[in-house]
Amino acid sequence: MGMETTWDEIRVTTFQKMHLVEDNKVVEDDSTREHLAAMPAAYNEAVRLLSTTNRYITKYFEVSSSGLKNSLSVDLKTIVDDLFMVQPGGVYFTDSSGRTDEYYDGTVIGDKDLILDGSETGTYRVYYYAYPVKATADTAGATDMQIDPDVASLVPLYMASQLWKEEEPGIATACRNEFEIGRELLVRERNDGFSSEFRNTTGWW
Repeated sequence: MGMETTWDEIRVTTFQKMHLVEDNKVVEDDSTREHLAAMPAAYNEAVRLLSTTNRYITKYFEVSSSGLKNSLSVDLKTIVDDLFMVQPGGVYFTDSSGRTDEYYDGTVIGDKDLILDGSETGTYRVYYYAYPVKATADTAGATDMQIDPDVASLVPLYMASQLWKEEEPGIATACRNEFEIGRELLVRERNDGFSSEFRNTTGWW
């Protein structure tokens, strides 16, 4: 799988782990139809589990400050609809002269509000970790699932373990064990470093 991972690539790799196909095409027949229907749920479970690692999709939004308030309250849920968490160390402020610096003196309250200094005129750029695209029964095969390549390599293992757990428990167990080993390696690489000056009240960091 390349940097862009499509829904069909995920499904084909899952079938390959289950030893149901040998080529690179999604096959729908009596042996795969039931598994195809169950794949979206298994996929969504896998990416939720892997969202505890540092392989998030990084996005950003910008907020303007008029410089007329002591504080600036940002309702995160109204700004973005795919927020997992604000990226540690991921807030920058560009002042009216065009100078950009990292910004640490802020507060995240719960998973909803971001409190910033509103006394200076300028623009905040806030980087955040986003949840990946959810799979549904209507997801087209060419859809880019927007996940990290390392995550993409693990997701089919989890899916195969879920889809095969009743019919082929041996293969299912082997796939799940391989998934958990890979997941642990990603967790170990998680970046916990973030300035203590940027306060968080959720326990995320």
